[in-house]
Amino acid sequence: MPDVGLRPARASRPSRPLHGHLSVGRGSLIWEAAAADKPSLRPTAAALSYWSGLAVGGRIPERRAIEPWHIAGLLPMTFFARRTPPDGGWRYTLMGGCLEAIVGGGCTKRPLRQVYPGRRTAGGFCRLFTAVAAERRARVTCAHVRTVGDMPLDVPHRFKFEVVHMPVLDRSGSVIIFGTCAFDQPVQAFAVNPSAL
Repeated sequence: MPDVGLRPARASRPSRPLHGHLSVGRGSLIWEAAAADKPSLRPTAAALSYWSGLAVGGRIPERRAIEPWHIAGLLPMTFFARRTPPDGGWRYTLMGGCLEAIVGGGCTKRPLRQVYPGRRTAGGFCRLFTAVAAERRARVTCAHVRTVGDMPLDVPHRFKFEVVHMPVLDRSGSVIIFGTCAFDQPVQAFAVNPSAL
């Protein structure tokens, strides 16, 4: 069985940064994300610690081992994603309420191509999820976000958004992605307060 944990991107094939644009009302969030060695924010570190604790003997945890009440404070910023045969894309099977609010709602059961209309953004997430599933290791991604246009007053102009992507096995033995996100400062427009998570 392979061991679990974080591993830097292979030097022979560096991972490309993810770039994205997300419309929020009359404004936009513009971001660039890259791999990080380990989580720097408390909620993502807590999620990775919980996942690692379920990985008994270095095995990838099963989805059914995840107990929602053990991670209740993380649920609003948690998601699950599954590969969609035959095209090999991915779709969210479950998304927490705060993430739904950020992305615009209605993400559960939708392919990433529909959630993120930009081909580059959806493709980047599909490649990231595919890599996590293939490597069977957790990956941390850190995005630096800036706002453009008419955003609610309580949205900071710049903030950090961190995600830990963790592989888990479903009942059939297929790898699905369990992810948890965090902000480095309150973003009340999305009802997200990092100190509450």
